[in-house]
Amino acid sequence: MEINIEEAVFFRKLISSIKDLSESIEIIFNKKGLYIQEMDSTNACLISVILTDKFFSSFELTIPCVIGVNINSLNQILKIGKTNSNISMAYTENSDKLSINISETGCNTDFEMNLISIEKDSLEIESIDYDYTIYIDTKNFQSIIKNLNNFGDKCVITIDKNTIKFVVSGDIGTGKIELDNLEIECSETCEDFISYAINFKFLAIFAKAGLNDIVTLKMGKGAPFCCEYNLDEDGSISLFIAQMIE
Repeated sequence: MEINIEEAVFFRKLISSIKDLSESIEIIFNKKGLYIQEMDSTNACLISVILTDKFFSSFELTIPCVIGVNINSLNQILKIGKTNSNISMAYTENSDKLSINISETGCNTDFEMNLISIEKDSLEIESIDYDYTIYIDTKNFQSIIKNLNNFGDKCVITIDKNTIKFVVSGDIGTGKIELDNLEIECSETCEDFISYAINFKFLAIFAKAGLNDIVTLKMGKGAPFCCEYNLDEDGSISLFIAQMIE
């Protein structure tokens, strides 16, 4: 396996955001691209990463492979060099190393990163028909998260056909932000409104990444809350957050 990512700002941001959710991940490579599915340490959220072969400037794969990496180690390596430098990765079947090259004008840096063995059950995300799909400008979403960040860990999100409301409460009090004039899509059978209580820190991690201009939020009765960066033909980054139990 050998892949190349030119001006890899996006990939660096992605890995940096995943490190806040899990210490180790399995990266799956097949002929269609790169896949990651990982739960956080509390099993309260799941991140799903799909990067198709079109995302990469070059993508060469002889046979499918799965590698286990310490995400903090990978993040430390990728932080070396300028943010827009090129990144290449290579893996040979049955090897315990991942070769990483970081190149920029006048400088090439090579690493051999130790891989790790990860024992876990395979994850499968079933298709979910959500009642509401909301599209929010990423900068606006980041501003909401920043303004509510110091109020507490519990965030109650309420959506109806016209507005979405974020309420965060904690020891210092309660903060509330309500948005209208948004692009909101409703299913034919959607409830008049839906309300979720989720852990606010997961929203903060997702917002900080800023991986696309638009954040898509999905809500449905009995379904996990979903935040998504849709990358069109390049793939998608999705975070599924379980509702908090009172």
